[in-house]
Amino acid sequence: MEKRIARYALLVSLAMVLSWLESLIVFPGLLPGMKVGLTNLVVVFALYRASLRDAAAVSLVRVALVSLTFGNAYSFAYSLAGAVLSLAVMAGLKKLNRFSILGVSIAGGVCHNLGQLAVAMAVLGTARLWWYLPWLLAGLAAAGVLGFAAAQIRPGLAEELINAFREQVTQSGVVDEEGAMSVFALLMNNWRAMLLTAMYGFIPFLFLPLISLLVNGALLGVVTAAYHANGMSMALLLAGLLPHGIFELPAMVLSIACGVQLCRNMCLLVTSSPRRVPMVELLGDLLRVMVLLVAPMTVAAALIECYVTPAVMWLFR
Repeated sequence: MEKRIARYALLVSLAMVLSWLESLIVFPGLLPGMKVGLTNLVVVFALYRASLRDAAAVSLVRVALVSLTFGNAYSFAYSLAGAVLSLAVMAGLKKLNRFSILGVSIAGGVCHNLGQLAVAMAVLGTARLWWYLPWLLAGLAAAGVLGFAAAQIRPGLAEELINAFREQVTQSGVVDEEGAMSVFALLMNNWRAMLLTAMYGFIPFLFLPLISLLVNGALLGVVTAAYHANGMSMALLLAGLLPHGIFELPAMVLSIACGVQLCRNMCLLVTSSPRRVPMVELLGDLLRVMVLLVAPMTVAAALIECYVTPAVMWLFR
């Protein structure tokens, strides 16, 4: 018992130190309690080196103490939702015994932000969007698998798509002639893409926002296949995707959910269905989501992609 208490105290203390360090890393407009996920490392360690009960105890105590020390009631609600969903997903994946500890940690980081988004949408009165997220994430994963399979069947496909993507990035001004990335250009490009994705929902019956989901998922699968075919480290790939992807992936999926909800309501409006939501009310809800959730996460993703991701990738070269 004494050893367990000492282990709890050590892990919670480490988690609080990492939380303090996270509090110094501020990205404009992020929700209270939404961080880059350093403290998730402690929970992963407890899950693998101790037990699920120990990991849950460390996670809950950490959320309570950190909220009292560095946060407020809102940050406690956001952090608690993220911690519970993250731990549940990581425990399930660990039990399957088919994923590495890195993969489990990545899933935990993404689900932590999704849990916080669920609370945020409930606070904003837009909880109806939450029901789309699991299906959209499943569709993103399926598109990734199809992209990977297509690249395996046709080896030249990966190189063609990657070259086309690089050309598009260059033309958009995100990368200059010297290869340096512009935060402003990247941010404007991502905002424009996510806003257009949501606005495609004004066209009824076609559900055009799903095209963005399929294209991005397939591209991720193709890039993964290219790394695999060239014998490159998967750790390097994850280092290039994970730091900013923790914010950019939920933002992208949420913008697609806005577009899908808008398209669904347009279909109900055209068919005069009594289940339709008044457009003014719906547009107000979606605008709050785009401004208060999608936009801040996109800012964080752009800053991390320009200044943090390259440094993390350098460590794995």
